[in-house]
Amino acid sequence: MIAQDQLNSITLSFTVNSAAKFIDFLNKAFNAQEIVRYDSPEGEVKHAKIRIGKSAVAVGEANDRWRTKPTMIYMYVEDCDAAYEQALRAGAKSISAPADMSYGDRHGGVEDEWGNQWYVATPLL
Repeated sequence: MIAQDQLNSITLSFTVNSAAKFIDFLNKAFNAQEIVRYDSPEGEVKHAKIRIGKSAVAVGEANDRWRTKPTMIYMYVEDCDAAYEQALRAGAKSISAPADMSYGDRHGGVEDEWGNQWYVATPLL
């Protein structure tokens, strides 16, 4: 379990089809760790708390009430080039190769099969 003092003020929540597959992608692409998971009797992920780096995200299976909502994530990592390549090996598609940005970050972007865009960044300073 994640202790209350380990939670960020804002926690991103992913509602996706094939949530178990999405969690597997997060593990392969971003070294995510599954902290807690509650499955329905049918085996679908009702709710999972996943740690990526210093942040926790929530994941759940989409349904009639909770529809899919792709989003864009900007995530700081130690080495954006390595993280970008790892995400590609996990099945993501390239949006933009890592490059130095005028605002002081180096970042690259990928899109997962659920339509979420992930920008992995490393500060240049």
